[in-house]
This record gives sequence, C-alpha cells and structure tokens, in this order.
Amino acid sequence: MLRYLLLFLCRALPPVRQSSRTSGNFKSSTEIHRRLQQARWVRVCHLWLSALISVALFPAPAFGIAVVLFTTFLSFSVLDESG
Repeated sequence: MLRYLLLFLCRALPPVRQSSRTSGNFKSSTEIHRRLQQARWVRVCHLWLSALISVALFPAPAFGIAVVLFTTFLSFSVLDESG
C-alpha cells in the first residue's frame, strides 16, 4: 500500500500538464520538451523518495545531512537545462 501511495505522490508532484494537444503524429518541440521535463521530475521524485527511505532506515544525523545534501545536488543536476 505504501508503494501505491508513493507512486501516486510521484505523479501528483510534477508541474501541471498542459492541456493543449497537437493534431496528428507530429509533436511540437514544446510537447517534446514538456515530456522530457516531466520524465526528469519523476526521476527526481524517485530519487528523493529513495533518499528519505534510506535516512529512515539509518537514522544517524550525519548520514541524514550527507544524504540530503547529495540528493539536493543530484536533483539540481538532473533538472538543469543548460547542458
């Protein structure tokens, strides 16, 4: 049951989806960008959930701080669009 709750939260946390759809099989560049960004948000959500589970399993303050800082760095790296 916890698994389904986490999956629901991962789907509910990404930004609001655009309601406009393109006609036919041609996909505009904005739709492709939106899908890639949505995939990145899902990866970051799974990354944070796994980090929080690891901190809950090993409740040491130093380990928790290190995991949170490293997860923040990885989140910014995944969501960065400059490269």
